[in-house]
Amino acid sequence: MADYIPDDKLEEIKDRVSIVEVISDYVSLKKAGKNYKGLCPFHSEKTPSFMVNEEKQIFHCFGCNTGGNVFNFLMKMDRLSFPEAARGLARRYGIDLPKIKISEADKEENLKREWLFELNELAASYYHNLLINEKEGKEAREYLRQRGIGNDVIIDHRVGYAQNSWDGLLKFLLKKGVPLSRVSEVGLIIPKKAQGFYDRFRGRMIFPIININGKVIGFGGRVLDNTLPKYLNSPESSIYNKSNSLYGLKVAKDFIRSEDKVIVVEGYFDLLSLNQYGIKNVAATLGTSLTTGHIRILRRYTNNIITVFDADEAGEKAAARSLDILLKHGASPKIAVLPSGFDPDSFVKKVGEEGFKEIIAGSMPLIEFAINEVIKRHDASSVEGKVKIIEDVTPILAKIENKIERDIYIQRVSNRLGIKEDTIVSQLRKTKKGGSVLQEKGVQFMDEDIVEKLLLKLMLLNNEVVHKIQEEAIIEEFVNKQYKEIGLLLLEEFNRQGRIDSGKVINCLEDENSKSLISQLSIEKESIEDVPKILKDCMNKIRMHKVDEEIKILDIKIKEAEEKKDEVLQREFLISRQELKNKQINYRQAFLRHNNA
Repeated sequence: MADYIPDDKLEEIKDRVSIVEVISDYVSLKKAGKNYKGLCPFHSEKTPSFMVNEEKQIFHCFGCNTGGNVFNFLMKMDRLSFPEAARGLARRYGIDLPKIKISEADKEENLKREWLFELNELAASYYHNLLINEKEGKEAREYLRQRGIGNDVIIDHRVGYAQNSWDGLLKFLLKKGVPLSRVSEVGLIIPKKAQGFYDRFRGRMIFPIININGKVIGFGGRVLDNTLPKYLNSPESSIYNKSNSLYGLKVAKDFIRSEDKVIVVEGYFDLLSLNQYGIKNVAATLGTSLTTGHIRILRRYTNNIITVFDADEAGEKAAARSLDILLKHGASPKIAVLPSGFDPDSFVKKVGEEGFKEIIAGSMPLIEFAINEVIKRHDASSVEGKVKIIEDVTPILAKIENKIERDIYIQRVSNRLGIKEDTIVSQLRKTKKGGSVLQEKGVQFMDEDIVEKLLLKLMLLNNEVVHKIQEEAIIEEFVNKQYKEIGLLLLEEFNRQGRIDSGKVINCLEDENSKSLISQLSIEKESIEDVPKILKDCMNKIRMHKVDEEIKILDIKIKEAEEKKDEVLQREFLISRQELKNKQINYRQAFLRHNNA
């Protein structure tokens, strides 16, 4: 049986919970009129478009069109089911709920995930104890000492050691009575070809990958010498996805918030060494390029992302790959370029905390770095080279949403190449037409879809409108199926309660797009002048559209009757068509009279 929470308890949660208070745990909100405004946690942006309305207890982002009530926010933010979100809020606000009832399948899945977390926790404790306390960890302790990593950093990140044995962890877990099939599922042991298992990590430093809730989701391992493979990682599992995981974030998140910037590095030792020198606002990408998942996680804490990659060709390519993702998500990306031959680990050891912070302070915008890289690849003194540079640079420029910032970079490229700005702008327009930048949004009132959407908005804002719409039965004439379903649901809610509660309507909807639409219409600017006129125009337009469609259908039938030489049917259709044409003319004249009055 699915987890059931009575409606009266859901209402109690909604009445007691402050959506502003809950969302403020994730987003920095500022009062903006009737609403609160902040940077959206679900997509990256430089200008806040995420709105929270305390009175209606809903949120909506006008950038990515995500919206809903407090339950929807937590479900999306923390990847919770509806019952999990509701029960979490109930616990937070001291509301008693009935005992959880879940299906056997859900129960089994939850137990499995908890098992995997517990297994990883056991393994992390085993590896950490081996490093800190056991004789088998002596060589690893010396290795860390030589690399300048002290006990505080080791303990903060729960660094461990896997002894050079085929079954060290295996024996430990068997003594604990752990099912080996589960251990194999998280990749801690590997099946032998014939029979049995062996340890994945052997003779390696172990770096537990810990999520922001403090749970161990995977591991990275590094050899103590230069044998290959130097690094070995846990395989992905139901609790570990490399593209959505960052090493060290649990330790770093509060420092990132307080300093309002994050330093992104590639390797485990890059991060550990920076921490050793007192630089704590650091996260590592586990040896991969930045992903969309990484950026969405980081932007919960800051919009200022500084990448510090190795000063080699591979590092430069990694930085270039990061550009598209960072700009796409509206972050403010910068890159700190290290001197040739250095990585963050070796560089901080050479220059110390202050020297490294100077490099960070002098970091350049990633967009500038990308433009420089394009120019370096071609001969800027030749005609062919300049043409190629402009072709390669304009897609980068097109990604810059801020017009002033884009104009500055156009001017810089123009000066460096000795080419008129107009030439670059002309090429940029071609790029824009290809869809490389956001399309300009134009909303025409005469579009049927917009009219139907506007009627839904009026219903959410004005009870008198709902009465009139119900009398005229206009919802039944909606063309957009989604809008029609929402309109009928709004009427149902109004007839039941005598008013429309946006939060309740959202709870009744399963489709995410419909939830988002309700939150958008409820939270966007409410002042609509001359509501009766707008209402009449909307209904008139919908009826005009219906008549237009009926005429099109009759035209087809008339043609078919002509082909069949059925004069009686043809005459009947022509009479009906003329009646519709008269209606069409009357609607249009009424519309013109109403708008010219």
